[in-house]
Amino acid sequence: MKKWIKVTAAGCVLLGSVVLTTWVGRRPHLTCHSAIFGSLEQWMLETTNSDWYPNVEGRSLESLAVLAPYLKDGRSELRDYRYVPGLMSDDPKELVLMYVKEPSRRSWHGDTRWFGKEKRWVVLSPQPWPGEGDRYSEAAEWIPTDEFTNRLAETLRFLSENARPDWTNAVSEHLEFLRSLRK
Repeated sequence: MKKWIKVTAAGCVLLGSVVLTTWVGRRPHLTCHSAIFGSLEQWMLETTNSDWYPNVEGRSLESLAVLAPYLKDGRSELRDYRYVPGLMSDDPKELVLMYVKEPSRRSWHGDTRWFGKEKRWVVLSPQPWPGEGDRYSEAAEWIPTDEFTNRLAETLRFLSENARPDWTNAVSEHLEFLRSLRK
């Protein structure tokens, strides 16, 4: 009887750890935002020597891919991020440069107080926010859906009105994403 209890208890622990690992592993992967901005700055110094952020034909994933050599684990570091090509480092800080592709209970990669928090969008702006409070952490913001969708829409309008390079591809890609959120 004792052996059966031990086997059952071990099975429950194993099953619980598998479920917990799967559940925790499903949350978006967040990368150190200071490292992301460092990689952007290094890329700009080595390639364009200007204030322009990467822009590969206005496409999010291709533009992010150029940052891989500057990050520890390359492309896997940015797997859950989406990027809005066509912005410069001195563009308004209310615009959206990057965002995590789904809401998160964590506001930054080292957030250990995520359990029980509401899900929000992690957003990086062309100029890192030095703000204080729960909304700001590690050069990024953690904002509710309505603010995220408004700011992303404003960013797309900004790209269009300023005729930024390859803006039509960037607007098309992110407008499709915005529409999927409003369904």
